Amino acid sequence: MSSCILTLSLKKNLVLKALASRKFVDASYFLLGAVLLVLVAACGDGHAPAASATNISGEIIPISVNRGHASVKVFINNQAFTFLLDSGADQNVINARAATQLGLPLSAQTVPGNGAAGSYGQVHWIDIAEIQIGRARLPRQAAFVVPLPEEATFDGVLGAPFFQAFVVQMDFQQKQLQLHSHTSFVAPVNATPVPIKFQNNKLLVNASAAGVSGWYVIDTGDASALTMFTPTVEKYALRQAFSPRVRMVTGIGAGGAFTENDVVRVPDLQIGSFRMTQVITGLSLATEGAFGHPMADTIGNLGSGIWRRFNVTFDTANEVMYLQANEAFAQPFDGPRSGLTAALDHTRLKVIQVIPSSPAAQAGVQLGDIIASIEIGGSTYHDNAMISETLHGAAGALIVLHLIGADGLERQAPLILRDLL
Repeated sequence: MSSCILTLSLKKNLVLKALASRKFVDASYFLLGAVLLVLVAACGDGHAPAASATNISGEIIPISVNRGHASVKVFINNQAFTFLLDSGADQNVINARAATQLGLPLSAQTVPGNGAAGSYGQVHWIDIAEIQIGRARLPRQAAFVVPLPEEATFDGVLGAPFFQAFVVQMDFQQKQLQLHSHTSFVAPVNATPVPIKFQNNKLLVNASAAGVSGWYVIDTGDASALTMFTPTVEKYALRQAFSPRVRMVTGIGAGGAFTENDVVRVPDLQIGSFRMTQVITGLSLATEGAFGHPMADTIGNLGSGIWRRFNVTFDTANEVMYLQANEAFAQPFDGPRSGLTAALDHTRLKVIQVIPSSPAAQAGVQLGDIIASIEIGGSTYHDNAMISETLHGAAGALIVLHLIGADGLERQAPLILRDLL
């Protein structure tokens, strides 16, 4: 780790930003601890120093896409791990289990963390000699050791240092990542260039949503579509502007605290020449953390619910991204349908919220119920991933929840999914 980063690491807070995913049941989302590390102000040009990466051209690497999260296999010290591709993370992250597996020493110093819901505690880092992604090499990396929630299906996060080192092309539909050296990159044919800026280790794009124009964070690690930061919501009275709206648990931070949003549909979102309509949007209720106190002059967060609709290329060196709409571009944005939110409790899904008057409420689902299995079309699923997928199914689908109540008794709760927004 460079002395510049080290010095600033000891002076600045580590802010664990909200990272959304459909791993929460229904269209509720869990927020993981991707990193928002503000430590670049004294490094000369405002950018954290990047290590020299390998000189490659068009390295194609398969990725996995799990409920909006794109992840890639990486190798560290000849050991394989799965890392999330997160343009919204200011630094790289690794969970405690993977750090222990590597056997690398923790830093003697720590930095204070601040999660999506507020203060989170002290965070160590490890120094990694090299991260290998396909044939690409990313040398001399620091990774902050963060206890990711149980819902996380990956071992760590590739953040801003990765997106700064390469030109990164992400194709969610073909499930592939393509990496170029900045010197060898040729702009893709038939793609639309959109200016971006790389500021304080954040990728930003000028966009407009709900009539509010300005700089939005580009966040491929957030599986939702759009979140408007609390100061934006309050300044423009967005809560009063939209109805219906559903107040719901939308995530869990790395420290275990739940977060809530008012979820609405905004009529349009404009990025460059691309316009999307009826976009599911979270109006943040956070009073602390990354969404409660965002970076100055930022409006909101654009997650992979947007970027999966494009073949997207990030060229941070030239501050431009290239967008090419894919088949997903015209797909409608799915909102909440079951009216329940469930989170992992060890290995079981436990109901943590039931929205009043929703299908779940009408079916008698209770807080604290364990979802043992789910039944649809004569098939029964016990796997948590399938339970989640089924609860996020099409409007009009009849499903039967097999529940275990607080009294230990099993019961069934049939419900029909419907759009709440």
